[in-house]
Amino acid sequence: MTDQSLLSAVKSGRSRHYPTLHTSPLPGVQHATTPRYTPLPSQAYRSVLQALGWQDLVVVCDSSEGLLRVKELLKDDAFRVTLRDLPRGLDYRELLKAIKLSGIVHILLEVHRSKIHSLLKQAQQIGLMTAYHHYFITSLVST
Repeated sequence: MTDQSLLSAVKSGRSRHYPTLHTSPLPGVQHATTPRYTPLPSQAYRSVLQALGWQDLVVVCDSSEGLLRVKELLKDDAFRVTLRDLPRGLDYRELLKAIKLSGIVHILLEVHRSKIHSLLKQAQQIGLMTAYHHYFITSLVST
């Protein structure tokens, strides 16, 4: 794909508000590419959560990279975000109990996909998986 056709494709996707993924060579490195997302994940998350009407939410992160992916939510005054770190280890019940006690029912999970099953199972065990609780899981595909 030429630079001009790539630029045209990206502009077309942006004008239609389609997320796009493209790669480009890294400067000075032969045969290596780096993925770039349009729009950025944090902007996409913000748009989806606004469309869903979420205002109060808990964001659970397990890494600094995850924090970068949700930075737009943290800066946006339209959201009241409580940021929580996922504890190391395999027992998340104390964190989940604190979330339950907060009364916030919108929960964004920005954690590695290998932890999702255990996290949701423990959430169910403490009563945080009812019809009133809503989850937005950002890591269902590998990166």
